[in-house]
Amino acid sequence: MSRAANSIIHTTGAKGAQQRAEEAFEQTGQEIDRLRLWELTHTRVNGQACNEETQEKLVDLIHFRIYLRNYHLK
Repeated sequence: MSRAANSIIHTTGAKGAQQRAEEAFEQTGQEIDRLRLWELTHTRVNGQACNEETQEKLVDLIHFRIYLRNYHLK
């Protein structure tokens, strides 16, 4: 996929996902999962997504996380 065709925007700038994961670990003392890493790398500091499509995917991921938690509780 070309860069122009990709409408889901990340907010990491020059930092890679690994560096963001390490920073999150330093702040919380806990490893983060892939879903949380995706949230961190696709939202602004205020928690808002960069655009509508990214926001829709973020909501889908949050629903998926809730589904997984409920599935594992059964």
